[in-house]
Amino acid sequence: MPTDPRLVAPTVTCARCSGTTFAAACRECHGYGRRRAQLVLTVANLDTGAVASANIVPGSVPPTVVPGGGWRIALGPILTDLAARVGAAPETLREVFTPERPPDPDGELSVPLPYDWQPELPLADRHRIEATALATRSYAPWLVFLGRATVARPVNCLDRLCRLAERLCLDLVVEARGTTATELTWDIRFETSGAAVPDRPHGAHPDLPTAVRHTTVADAFHDFANRCRTAPARFLRPRPPEPAPIDAEPTDLDQLERRVIRDCLAGDSAGDTAHADRTGDDDRTANDGRAGGGAQAIWRDGRWWHTRLRAGHPDLHLRTLDTGQVARRPGVPLLRAWEPPTPSWFGDPIPCLDCAACGGGGGGWPLACPGCGGTGRIYRGLVLTVTDLAGRVVHLNWRMDDDPGPTAVVATQPAGQPVVQLAERHRLRAWAGVFGVRPDELVDPETGHVLPQDLLDGLVTLDRRPDPGTADGGPTEKQAGRRSDGGPAAVGSDSGALAAYLASVGRGRPAGRVVVAAVARDAPPLADVVRLAHGLGLAAEVTIADHRRNAGDPRLVQGVRWQVEVVDPDAPLGPARAPLWRSLPEAIDHCLKYLGPALLATVPPEPDRSLRVPQQPVPPTDTPDPVDHLRRLGARHPGEPVLARFDPCRRRRRAAE
Repeated sequence: MPTDPRLVAPTVTCARCSGTTFAAACRECHGYGRRRAQLVLTVANLDTGAVASANIVPGSVPPTVVPGGGWRIALGPILTDLAARVGAAPETLREVFTPERPPDPDGELSVPLPYDWQPELPLADRHRIEATALATRSYAPWLVFLGRATVARPVNCLDRLCRLAERLCLDLVVEARGTTATELTWDIRFETSGAAVPDRPHGAHPDLPTAVRHTTVADAFHDFANRCRTAPARFLRPRPPEPAPIDAEPTDLDQLERRVIRDCLAGDSAGDTAHADRTGDDDRTANDGRAGGGAQAIWRDGRWWHTRLRAGHPDLHLRTLDTGQVARRPGVPLLRAWEPPTPSWFGDPIPCLDCAACGGGGGGWPLACPGCGGTGRIYRGLVLTVTDLAGRVVHLNWRMDDDPGPTAVVATQPAGQPVVQLAERHRLRAWAGVFGVRPDELVDPETGHVLPQDLLDGLVTLDRRPDPGTADGGPTEKQAGRRSDGGPAAVGSDSGALAAYLASVGRGRPAGRVVVAAVARDAPPLADVVRLAHGLGLAAEVTIADHRRNAGDPRLVQGVRWQVEVVDPDAPLGPARAPLWRSLPEAIDHCLKYLGPALLATVPPEPDRSLRVPQQPVPPTDTPDPVDHLRRLGARHPGEPVLARFDPCRRRRRAAE
């Protein structure tokens, strides 16, 4: 096992700039003209804090034969050995840059060698070739894998997603795209009924079992708002309560996969035929050998509906380039050859106005319209769905013709706009107690972010002064937009505050749906994050800002804000920046989600400086929980960000003294 940190890493000439000087610094070698031929492999147990690393330099790992021909430096056996040393289950290992999928044996766990490498070559030539191969991985020279001590019970089976979609009154779409049956990519996602086929699927799984195994509820909600912008907005019909929790009956994935593949390869005559069955009961779809654009299986109303995807008329799309410019690109949209029947939960249409800012066509722009959020609509009604993602679901229809209840002006903006608070039924803070969670655990299932303060407390800032003697107001006709039939938008004083609130909450919401997840976060304690950072040889920075003195003034930031980061202990301690996250678990989740870029920022750019090879076989057990101390420190400086750095080097010096 190459764990000796004293192994010297040679440098090689940068293959991109050949060591010459560009007008701008080469992004591969940072302008030094040479690259470091070193790769450090690290495995950390997130539960215990144990850390083990391997130092990969030329000659430290014997190359192995590739089955298809050639040689490579295989890192898979080293990763397995490191996981055993720290007590992490191999099934739980995830690389910090790609936490959504397991390690790829032919990707980050393999360094292919050039074809001129042969075991008969002299030692110096072999090491030179290996150094060239390792230098090509200089874009990510430190591979860190996080693991857990135990394997969590899998709960993301397809049947559970089907039952959850049914209770949420959403469609579960199983989609396959490609040109041939051997080149299909699979995707599983939630959609509102009637949504158009997206230009590109989020998932790129090679088969259906792999897609089911790697698709969680959060994955199924990914990009939910953008996919469903054009879906019809409808209220929900009352439905009888269903038992909880969701029972997970097994689904025959093989039959479902075969059926979708047959639809992908079906001809036009067979693919345009309307058909619905319980997977595997119908074998009438013919295969004439012609490849189609794809196929979908849609779970709606307790059964699978199958349809083929066909090419539509070519059109132009506006897309944002990496440079920030907006370009027009031709494209061919995919359309369903047949639409399933209207779902049973569809009620009356939600009234809406065309957005005056974008003319009702905000969905075609790369940037979201500030008036409608890209939907092209100003909603006059919404559907609120609160769920624990385990079977308990509550649906509420917010209508303009309902009694808005008592409203009150609770503050006034500096420009004179009143801040109005609506009645209790339009405040979501109370639902936290109903579902047994904290208010900061009411999150958007698509982004995982805590709900905004205005939605939790039913607050809205009106664009004009309310009428005398009332607490209501609302947007003017020009600000609100125009009716879909072209008539003027009539906004009365009795419903002005509710109209403004619905327009604000519904901005960017797909089909007028507001889905809220009431789930406790599965984030590790702050002490574990500090212990992990120390095991990696880094420091943990925690920023806290206490805004509890702002309670009662909705114009100001409320509560306590947090920020957790992993930084280089040698970096200078800069001024504290205002933290962003409204709870400590949310800040820890964000820190672990973007741990890859944070660790890459600690890698020294100088090629003559070797990488650190962190080792912590026996993690410290006396790491104190600093949360209470940080809260007291933040309370001493209300409204100001307070930064605390937990430096492992300082702790070691104190222990040595």
